[in-house]
Amino acid sequence: MITSLSGTMENVIFDSISINNRVKGLGGVNIGVIGQNNGIIQNVTFKNISVDGYSAQRIGCIGQNNGMIQNVKVQDVKISAD
Repeated sequence: MITSLSGTMENVIFDSISINNRVKGLGGVNIGVIGQNNGIIQNVTFKNISVDGYSAQRIGCIGQNNGMIQNVKVQDVKISAD
């Protein structure tokens, strides 16, 4: 989805997204709707999200955070990395 964010993201809803790293057969790092945040994320909702990181490191709606996150809502999210 978004490999790296360095600006500001606000008032966004991510809905019904499926990320399957297993298909590629790769490990990797920073697997998520937003792979790496170096900016500001605020007033964002992650809803009906599925992330299969398949042996990757740093997996989630936001794979790695180096910035600021405020007022984020998470609903019906499944994260796996077996």
